[in-house]
Amino acid sequence: RNHAVQKNLDEHFSNIDFAQVQQRVDTSPTPSTSVSSSVPNNVKNVYDAYDTALSELQSNVHLTNSVSTPEGYNLYVIPMDDYKLNFIKTDNADTQNEWWIEFTLDEPQKLKDVFAASFMVTDPSCDTSSARDKGQALANTFSKTALSDIFDSGNYYIYTLSSYDTILRCYNYNLYIKNKDLFTMPDDVLSQYQTTSYDVAVNGIMNKGYKIAFSGSVKTLTLDSANNYNGENFIVCDTYGNEYNVHTYYGKIPHVFDVGDAYTFYGVVTGDDTVAPADIDLEYYK
Repeated sequence: RNHAVQKNLDEHFSNIDFAQVQQRVDTSPTPSTSVSSSVPNNVKNVYDAYDTALSELQSNVHLTNSVSTPEGYNLYVIPMDDYKLNFIKTDNADTQNEWWIEFTLDEPQKLKDVFAASFMVTDPSCDTSSARDKGQALANTFSKTALSDIFDSGNYYIYTLSSYDTILRCYNYNLYIKNKDLFTMPDDVLSQYQTTSYDVAVNGIMNKGYKIAFSGSVKTLTLDSANNYNGENFIVCDTYGNEYNVHTYYGKIPHVFDVGDAYTFYGVVTGDDTVAPADIDLEYYK
């Protein structure tokens, strides 16, 4: 794992906006196509930036200018050949903090073009040569069963995450582009997580949803990334000897924890019983 980059996830970042992506749009040739004017600026800006980057890369990947909003989902979806460029709908029409691209493994070279374009979209100083190198590096760390390495690009992190659909019995692959600001919790939010007695944490029946904070170290990995496509499960032992069964989701916290790692953990009580270890969904750590 790229521990140097993962270490950045422990640090606080200042509030940032979409200026970097807009800079590439403003300083690049006019895109060959564009989405409807009814689409919010945050989606249109990313679309235009990808269209421009793929053109500069002389890629065979092409964006369509049709946008769908699947019924029952709070999404904008733009086809990109066989890939899907996804955006969560947001009330803020001027900034876009995250998006993700669903992809297949049928055409690796096209996929690496999409990887490269993502580095150009998020970092205006990244030229086509550097973008291709970074896209290849990301491809080299891709795993069909887990999280890739995490790459730093401008104000964003870029990584792939694989998952297995147990109903359809197929693999799902996604490229995530997330603003670093999403991995930071301000102090006023962290203050909502209380350091409390272990009795509160272990009684999931009565206290489900309770926000708690505790300091400790990872004792054992109960279900690691090799066996779980979406995250990790591990036991944390706090400074008083109490044990917590911690669950993580890579889509929210793209970090691989190892035995011995020591942090302050912030999470939500999720258990369905009153016996140790306490079940916690992790929301933040530092």
